[in-house]
Order: sequence, then C-alpha cells, then structure tokens
Amino acid sequence: MKYVKKGTVIILAALFCLTVLWGRSGLFSFAEDPVIYGDVDGNGKINLQDAQMVLQAVLKIKGLEAAAHQAADVSGDRQVTLEDAQLVLKYALRIITAFPVQATDLPEEKPEQPEEGAEILVAYFSKTGTTRAMAEQIQQETGGTLFEIQPVHSYPDSYQETVEIVQKERAEDARPPIANQLEQMQDYSVVFVGFPIWFGDEPCIIRTFLENYDFDGKIVIPFCTSGSSPLGPAQEHVKSILPNATVLQGLGLSGTVSGSQERIATWLVSCMKQIEDLTAGTPGSTTKPETSDGSYGDSTAEPGNADDDTSQDTNLKPEANTMRIQAGTAAFTAEFADNSSAKAMKELLAKGPLTIEMSDYGNFEKVGPIGTSLPRNDAYITTEPGDIILYQGNSLTIYYDTNSWNFTRVAKIQNITQAELKAVLGSGDVTVAFSLE
Repeated sequence: MKYVKKGTVIILAALFCLTVLWGRSGLFSFAEDPVIYGDVDGNGKINLQDAQMVLQAVLKIKGLEAAAHQAADVSGDRQVTLEDAQLVLKYALRIITAFPVQATDLPEEKPEQPEEGAEILVAYFSKTGTTRAMAEQIQQETGGTLFEIQPVHSYPDSYQETVEIVQKERAEDARPPIANQLEQMQDYSVVFVGFPIWFGDEPCIIRTFLENYDFDGKIVIPFCTSGSSPLGPAQEHVKSILPNATVLQGLGLSGTVSGSQERIATWLVSCMKQIEDLTAGTPGSTTKPETSDGSYGDSTAEPGNADDDTSQDTNLKPEANTMRIQAGTAAFTAEFADNSSAKAMKELLAKGPLTIEMSDYGNFEKVGPIGTSLPRNDAYITTEPGDIILYQGNSLTIYYDTNSWNFTRVAKIQNITQAELKAVLGSGDVTVAFSLE
C-alpha cells in the first residue's frame, strides 16, 4: 500500500509538471480562432463586403475591431491602407489567389477559377494623358487588360486646331478610324470605356470603337475626365449605341486623377458589387428599365428610401397620381412621374400641403427649398415647360423653359402653354402651394 501511495504521488506530480509546461507552451490552452487574412467580417469567406470594409477603414468612415484589423492587413506591413483594399478586392474577384502574407494564413480551400470569358477590359482614348492616368488606376485595381484607342490621324498639339477638327467631326457625325485593333473581344465580359469630354460629349472616335465591336450581353462602364462637364450626356449616348449591353453608372472626374484615387477606388467597389450580382444572376440586380419620366431606376437614391413600401403613410391613397399646384389665384394639375422620388413626394404631401417661396433662376425656372431631402433619380434630361423637377434632393423647381442637366423629374403640369405658365409665375418671386388632388 505504501508503494501504491508513493506511485500515485509521483504520477500526480508528473501530471502537474506537464500541465504547467504544456500550458506555457499553449498545448493546454484554449486555441483562439486563427486569423484568415482577407476575411474581415469573419464569416469564413473573402468577398466584396470584406473589400468594402477595408476601404471604409482606410477612408475613416468606419473603424475595425482588433481581429478585423489584423485580417485586413493582407499586405503584411502592419497597417491597413488602400493597397490592402485593392488586394482584397482582387482576391474577391478571383484576380489573385494569394496575399503577400504567408499562404498558410489563408483559407485551405482555394477560390474558384474565373469562368471562361469573365475577363475585364479597360479601353480608353486620351489626348493629353489625363484619361490615361484614370484608366491605368482602374486597370491596376481590377487586373483588367489595358487597351488604348489610337486614332489613325492624331490630333494636333495646337488647342485651336484640335477644336476646329472636333467641331467638324461633331457637325458631320463622323467616325474617325482607329489605328489599332483589339483582338479577342469575345473574351471580355466587362468593358470599362474611358475618354475626355469634348464640348459636353464623348469624342466621335469613341462612337467608332463602340460600333466596331460586338458588345451584346457585355457589361459596359463609362468613365471620363473633363474640365467641368458632367458624364451625363455621354452616358446616355453609350446606352443608345449599345442597346443590348448592360451599361452601369460611370464616373466623371473634373479634378486631377492623382487627387481622386480614393474616389475611384470607392466607385470601383460599387461597380464590382454590381458586376458580381449581375453575373451571379441575383434577383433584382439587373439594370432597371427606363421609366416614363426618363430616369433610370434608383441608382442615386438615398439608402433606405428607394422602393420602400413599408414607409408609405397610411393616409396616402395608392391611386393618388395627381398634384394640385396653386400660384396666386391660378391653379393647375400635374401628373406624377413613376419613380421613388415622386413616390416620396406623394408621401410628403399626404401629411399636408407644402407651401414654397420660389425664386426665379436663369430665366427658365422657379426654384425653392422643400425643407427636407427626398431620394434622387437623376438622369440627364432636357426639361420642358411644365416640368416639376427635384434638384439635389432638397429643392423643387417649376420649369417654364428648357434646360439640360442631371435632374429628377417628379411631375409634369398638364394642359398649359409656356406663355400661360410664365404669366402665372411672373418675373420675380412667387409663393406656390403643392397638395394632393
């Protein structure tokens, strides 16, 4: 019995020592979940949501917790930068299959290889090099193939001579020939098309490029650089030239490309999410058809407002589709457009009439603040007398003449001439009351 007790003590002592030693070496400690680089949200997958989280951290929009911060440092330099956001984006899009950090830190299962034809082309025309710089950043962040559209007849260095040539091309609706040809266009399913804005529109050589190749079934994304002109008209022309392609909302830069890198990166994350949804066949992800008011869906609507049926006021009758407008002793009726902006306007008026002090602007409209913000469905349109436009989401305008810009049409006054409308609104400020019929 003495020897049994002695043996038991020795065994217990040995176990105690092993416990201490192994505990120190981690063998008896509870193992923490290993960090999967790139999986920032911790759901076991590396996708566009992770890239967006890294980008938000870089832009200081939303911070990361410690574990997420470590997972986001895929470059291994102990800090989260734009480079990390780009790498996670490329991994999510299956452009790369590993990060600079050790491969053993990555998920064991390798990402699927890109489907055949799932390639990105970044095509651009640039005279001064500004658009080229934007195209090169897009290429670097997406891993796409860069293709420069080169004219047979180069434009002269002289600004005035170039202006004369461009004006002549525009007047003749010319199609300047392209010197170099793109091989294997069928291999690309996503095409970024870049150009400078000349006289408010895309250069004619871009029309040559779009008409020379088969874009049916492809996803096309325009981008441009300009002094101050918006992308709007060119975006619509690309859509009209490529009726069988899906044209996503492009990006126009009026500043330097070097000063807009974060803006370009943010836009690319949005583009890639749309591309992922389209190629995966996600319900509701396809480009929305043009509505009766000339706008295109809710691409610029504020989050949470567009098509939110649960936000309807219980006093609003679904069949209400006309608005009463009172200016002085004159009254007329406007028919609502079919978009989420008009819907939000109905909900606002369902709570009671809206009276606005409206001022004259540009000799073509009366404008005044509505005291709140509504979702926007901006599209490049040319207004007509009687159009009621939502401007920048927080002002309402009544047009008595024409103007072209990115606007949201919410309603149109019925059965009134331009002369009658101008007579009612007058030449100075006017008080106008809006209500539901």
